[in-house]
Amino acid sequence: MVKNIKKINKYIKIANLQLIPFKDAKTKLKKHLLSKDSTARYWALISSTSFGSKATSLSDLIKNIMLTDVDIVNKMRAAEFLAIAAKKDTSKNLIQLLYQSKKPKEALLILNSIVLQKDFYQKYTFTINQSKLHTNVKNNMLIQERLKYLQNQI
Repeated sequence: MVKNIKKINKYIKIANLQLIPFKDAKTKLKKHLLSKDSTARYWALISSTSFGSKATSLSDLIKNIMLTDVDIVNKMRAAEFLAIAAKKDTSKNLIQLLYQSKKPKEALLILNSIVLQKDFYQKYTFTINQSKLHTNVKNNMLIQERLKYLQNQI
């Protein structure tokens, strides 16, 4: 239990980096983006995104995460950073991650990122072929609601 408390405190500290100026957070963000700890990378990606265009110097490192990370949600958060902070079109990357996902909760996170980008940031068109979705994902009611929203049916 003490081990978990230490990990949680570590992740809180990474998340709290977004509360300080980017110039003061940059070195620590880089360290956590390169971490072997998948959850540390996840929170470093979220914190990096919060800095918006101020954090574009991290773009190459984060693009590498989008392309090579073993964790789908880290790839998704990296794509989100690149779209929001660096103004890159990562719509195809997000759709491919959605097709790879076998877990409804993970797919919902990806769909939420797609909606965020579609509605508020890049206004990209996201064409999702439902036949490419994993059965566990496709049959989930919340997934179906998100897809209807994206198809302007809600």
